[in-house]
Amino acid sequence: MISKDIAELVRERQNMEQDIAQKEADIKIKNGEIKSLQSELDTLAATLKQLGSQKGEAQKRLNDLKAQKAEIDRDLSEIEEKIQEELKKEISFG
Repeated sequence: MISKDIAELVRERQNMEQDIAQKEADIKIKNGEIKSLQSELDTLAATLKQLGSQKGEAQKRLNDLKAQKAEIDRDLSEIEEKIQEELKKEISFG
């Protein structure tokens, strides 16, 4: 009777040790996955920061181009006005 109890306890202990070993292996795998995901998250965060910086630079360039266009449009308007004035003078003297 006692030897049966001892054998049962030995089996339970072996099962528990096996369960513990499996849980430890699972934890190592999960920790590896967490490290991998953290690395991926860090990479994505760096990429996002870089894209934000590029967006800022592109916005600045766009604003510069808009300002240049506005200046060109003003210059063009002034030239058109001068041409109109010259044409009026030509017509008046003609």
